[in-house]
Amino acid sequence: MKRLSLILCVVAASACGACNPCGKKAAPKAATNLRATPPPTQMGATPGKAPPVVNDGMVPDIILPGARFVEEGVLVGGQPSRGQLAQAKAQGYTIVVNMRPGTEPGVAQSIETVKALGLESVHLPVVGRADLGPELAHELDQILQRRGDGKVLIHCSNGNRVGAAFAMKAYYIDGIPAQLAFENGLRAGLTSMRLEVGEHLAAIESGVNPHTGQVLGEIDYGTPAH
Repeated sequence: MKRLSLILCVVAASACGACNPCGKKAAPKAATNLRATPPPTQMGATPGKAPPVVNDGMVPDIILPGARFVEEGVLVGGQPSRGQLAQAKAQGYTIVVNMRPGTEPGVAQSIETVKALGLESVHLPVVGRADLGPELAHELDQILQRRGDGKVLIHCSNGNRVGAAFAMKAYYIDGIPAQLAFENGLRAGLTSMRLEVGEHLAAIESGVNPHTGQVLGEIDYGTPAH
């Protein structure tokens, strides 16, 4: 429960600034207990990897909404224009990942533009809470693993869903404790999905499936046959 409270406090604090819904003075980051606590391996985490660094010192070479490098050669942010996609091609980007669902205006056209430029187009839509989890983390990791020497541009409409995806990757793939995974998501652009991501990580840390509410490891007895 202590770990659950810590994550939810960070979610609330990032949403309302100086307010403190837990009624206590916020502890310094270095004192957060989750920093030394590995995530549960039963959900696919790989403990022991060094956490990725969101490189705030690197200036984005394409000025997207909320643009930032999460690591060298991996630019994240909001929706690029046609001209910015052409710029990405000229600057050595080889893969463009679109995390906007196909129901949003302009998504199909953007994907077609990427293909017409000769870039690899990957559609990895993130709509909301139901899309969070190890599957999203693994898909994102596989994309990054195969980029080789090329650069990758990952976007949604404003960078929020990209940040959520990187929080999942940090937790499930990189083996980063939940508190740091959440903060990693914030640095990667997470904004309006803070609550969903925070509650997901808090549930996993408490041993609860965030989608069903079932205790992890609990037997599903199903429905008796008639």
